[in-house]
Amino acid sequence: MKTTEQLRPPGRPASAPARTSHPLRTTIVDIVAPVALYYGARALGASIWVALIAGGVIPAIEALAGILIRAAYFTDLAPE
Repeated sequence: MKTTEQLRPPGRPASAPARTSHPLRTTIVDIVAPVALYYGARALGASIWVALIAGGVIPAIEALAGILIRAAYFTDLAPE
């Protein structure tokens, strides 16, 4: 059985690249936007459950995008 080092193409790092986004962007996307969406939805008359779901949409999209990017990165490393 081959190890990951043997399967990795030359010149490719052993793990996915780390996120290098600005801390302010992370704060806005992970904290400010969900809170603003929650309170905005409540102000428009949405129920608490709809407001909670609305507040979770942006972090969920960001998490899904991160998963898909890493999956695409590691799929590229798979042996043919």
